[in-house]
Formats: sequence, structure tokens, C-alpha cells
Amino acid sequence: MDVNFFGALQCTKVALASLIERQGTIIVIESLAGVAPLLGRSGYCASKHALHGLFTSLRAELIGSGVHIMIVCPGFVKTNLQTRALGADGHVTRHPQSTVGRQDSPARLALLAWRAWDAKPQRN
Repeated sequence: MDVNFFGALQCTKVALASLIERQGTIIVIESLAGVAPLLGRSGYCASKHALHGLFTSLRAELIGSGVHIMIVCPGFVKTNLQTRALGADGHVTRHPQSTVGRQDSPARLALLAWRAWDAKPQRN
């Protein structure tokens, strides 16, 4: 929660006045875990669900301000999280973690997010 949710919240809070003034863009790297349950990743899912609630609500509150919020919900990305994921008891989980399909690299995710941002409709 400290990194995934509160980190994003604090950065957005500090930058919000400038984003509104400049009609900027917030890109949120959420996760499939922000909209669906994943076994063996309850803490991670909680933080991503919180992000989803925060930024979908903020998007609605900022309608007409010119600020664009893009929420990226990738599937599985190959990071070290898989070896440190916490379960419901707060310890590193031994429960098999659910995955579907292949894992993307962080670099590929960044490229796809950039392309999506670059292709966004221009809003004023």
C-alpha cells in the first residue's frame, strides 16, 4: 500500500495543480489485479483495487479540466514481485500464484503504455 497506493496518491496530490494548469496527463500503471482477484496476491490486489478506485474517481472529478487520466491494466509482467508476494497472513505466500498467458517484460509494458498515450485523442 505504501508504494502502490500511497506513493501514487502523494505524487498526484503534489502535481495536481500543475497538471490542471497545463492540462497534463496522469498515466497510472495499475494491473489486472486492480479489477479481478488473483490467488496468492491479496495484498497486491488490495493496493491495485485502491488505485483503481482513486483514479477512476479522480478522472470523474476532473472532467472538463483538460486533465487526461490513462489507466493501464496489464496482465502479468515479469518482475521480482512473484518471489516476494504476500498472502492474506502477511507473509510471503507459498500458495501457487495464478497466472494466465505469458508474462510481458517491463520494457514492453512501458513501450505499449507510451504508444497508447501517444495515440490518445487530443482533449481540451
